[in-house]
Amino acid sequence: MKLNKTSLVISAIPFVVAEIVLSYLVQTARGEVVPAVSYFCVLLAFIFAMSTLSCAKDMGDNLVRLGLFITLGADYFLVLANPTRELAGVVVFCFVQLAYFAALILTDPRQRRRVAHVILRVSVTALVVPVTLLVVGEGVDALAIFSAMYYANLVLNALFAFLDYKRWWLFGVGLVAFALCDASIGFTFLANEYLGATEGSFLYAVANSDLNLAWVFYVPSQAIIALVPLFHAFSDVRVSPAFRLGMSGIEKPSAE
Repeated sequence: MKLNKTSLVISAIPFVVAEIVLSYLVQTARGEVVPAVSYFCVLLAFIFAMSTLSCAKDMGDNLVRLGLFITLGADYFLVLANPTRELAGVVVFCFVQLAYFAALILTDPRQRRRVAHVILRVSVTALVVPVTLLVVGEGVDALAIFSAMYYANLVLNALFAFLDYKRWWLFGVGLVAFALCDASIGFTFLANEYLGATEGSFLYAVANSDLNLAWVFYVPSQAIIALVPLFHAFSDVRVSPAFRLGMSGIEKPSAE
């Protein structure tokens, strides 16, 4: 069934409103309810993305949905598990970024940029281990290495999303918010553990604010990413070179 633009936009309004309300509750709720509310923000984003499955324009949209699904697993370890399992969560988040990488490269219309993307991705990933060892030193562990690998790939995904801005600019915005979430977590850790933030200082106040800064960015990031397939459903973007979804399945790309 073909949906018009108005019905598509209207379908997003309750979702956006719900995410705003949940984001507020994440900041104001207390006790055991907080992890449940936080996780439901992520779950709702995935549910909404799946509700627009009939609007899928190509494999890129479905790989975005796959990334949101894998995110549920990562956040289970980081949000719901008691105690939290940070290493498991970060490792699963690496697969989230892998799904987003696949979405970007399979829909990139420029062959040279696809080649450059692969070369840069492999090079950066290969450098993660030695650079992490150099920076962290003797305190390096698996969590530090996988965290660096995950964040490097997240930043690369955001970069290449904006390079293919006609198709992926909204996705890029979501990934930037995603990166800011992780940057705020890193800032809090550095301020408390390495920068010697003392109680009463501005640095301490920011790092230990009652405001959950990470989730200020994280909830919008997941909501925006969930809106990407819907945005593609009525946007005029060039879909190539790898896979295009037709009514009867996967079609070969046109010879452009």
